[in-house]
Amino acid sequence: MITKPVVVLFSGGVDSLAALVFARECYGPDNVLAVYCDVGHRYRGKEIKAVETICKMLKQDYVIENRLFLGDLELPPEQNALIPYRNSFFILLAGLHVSDKNGLIMLQNIVAGESSTWDRRPEFNNVMSDLLHVADPKQVRLKAPHQGKTKTEIFEYLKEKVSKGVIFRTVGCYSPEHNHCGQCSSCLRRAVALWNADLKEGLDEYANDIREWDGIQGYIERMKQGVYDQSRVDETFKAFKEWGIRIW
Repeated sequence: MITKPVVVLFSGGVDSLAALVFARECYGPDNVLAVYCDVGHRYRGKEIKAVETICKMLKQDYVIENRLFLGDLELPPEQNALIPYRNSFFILLAGLHVSDKNGLIMLQNIVAGESSTWDRRPEFNNVMSDLLHVADPKQVRLKAPHQGKTKTEIFEYLKEKVSKGVIFRTVGCYSPEHNHCGQCSSCLRRAVALWNADLKEGLDEYANDIREWDGIQGYIERMKQGVYDQSRVDETFKAFKEWGIRIW
């Protein structure tokens, strides 16, 4: 088994890429291991391809961890394709790959405006960090390095650290057929952040124009109703106005 002092849970998405880049910069690439947890979910193929491609571009050591099957628990795309307790399982698997006492697991599961699910909240990370301390004599620590940043701010951070070619290899979509279908809420969040971070060419990779997705009106209504926090509303409405989408 490959072990390193710092393990980053890397899904091939932009948030986890930001965590990986941060870990490499702070601790040195040779001390970092990227771990992808293949649990058999429907869009695993494109994630694995993204992980392999990005890690090769960065010359980053990585592991595809396939000890756990959770695919039969995956919820449908309209429920954000969530797998219950997913991050709990991922963190415990990552702990197996931490080599040093007081080693570190990094995951970027907390993004401002996107903490609606139980395992994407600071409280979850705090409890899991405590669990790692009592479950393992190594007393592994848990860190979300960009906690409090919005998706746009994460893209802006990456612009300063890696090439656009690396950024655009990331995936974030519920479709197993397309890297970015342009017809789901995950694609919408990514598109808004790409636009606001002046990475507009990333929208060219969408299979459909997200600005024409009929689900946008539902998002506007939920935002008006206060379903989402203000940082997410502000970022989204800024992009919508520039797209010519009527909000009021």
